[in-house]
Amino acid sequence: MIYLFGINSITQYLIYELNLNNNNSVILLDKHCMKSKKFMGFDIKDYMKIDFNTNDSVYVCIGYKNLQRRDEVCKFFSNKNVLKSFIHPSSFIHESSELGQGNIVMNNVFIDFDVNIGMGNIFWTNSTISHNVKIKHSCFFASGSIIGGYSIIDNYCFFGFNSSVRQKTNVSSHTLLNANTFLEN
Repeated sequence: MIYLFGINSITQYLIYELNLNNNNSVILLDKHCMKSKKFMGFDIKDYMKIDFNTNDSVYVCIGYKNLQRRDEVCKFFSNKNVLKSFIHPSSFIHESSELGQGNIVMNNVFIDFDVNIGMGNIFWTNSTISHNVKIKHSCFFASGSIIGGYSIIDNYCFFGFNSSVRQKTNVSSHTLLNANTFLEN
């Protein structure tokens, strides 16, 4: 069974990209977030009431509004051995780079060589991660964002549309970089 945790545009994207239907997938939410029983025709269930097995796949669709919650949910499903990453086939990830669990890599993303990516990050369309970058957990990279080589990105960072980080820059936890901005040490 395929499970999508959360309801937003990431959920819609994965429904389309994974060609999901009501027979093979379910939407999951926290009990207190369940306002209806269906989303785009898919059943919505309380994730705490599901008995997961290792044949199941869970994609965490929590977006940039709560990156710390995204991290908590990714860890929960990782401990159950069901957390999966989605990588769009049009994206490029160099074979020397490492990608953790629970990442969402949308179309036309470029991840260069010797990049180390932790768990639960979201890379929206046309984002670029240059060589030798280290990205920790649960960061959001909007369309057109660029991270320069040898940079280190800590947890829960947000990079807006067309934002850029100069090479060899250390970005501290919870950094919010607005659209069309440039960051350097």
